[in-house]
Amino acid sequence: MIRTAKQFADMEPEILEPGYAGEIDTRTLNFIKRELRRRPGLRIKWGFGKDQQRFADNDIRHVALFENQHTTDCTCDWSWLTRDD
Repeated sequence: MIRTAKQFADMEPEILEPGYAGEIDTRTLNFIKRELRRRPGLRIKWGFGKDQQRFADNDIRHVALFENQHTTDCTCDWSWLTRDD
């Protein structure tokens, strides 16, 4: 089930927890991306650099779904090459 940003309106703290949101729609992705740009501590929690300001959509989607960054050692069977953004 893909959750929408509207469904998360009352759950902001939870949606920003890595692995909580599951598959996300574009509005939710943009919400998370906006919060990542605003909050250095959140960037670290999501596995990004403290000063990083640019985030690939698929990197955010992976953390939202699997709780960690996608790496060559990842066993998630999820390929960012097949995702449409």
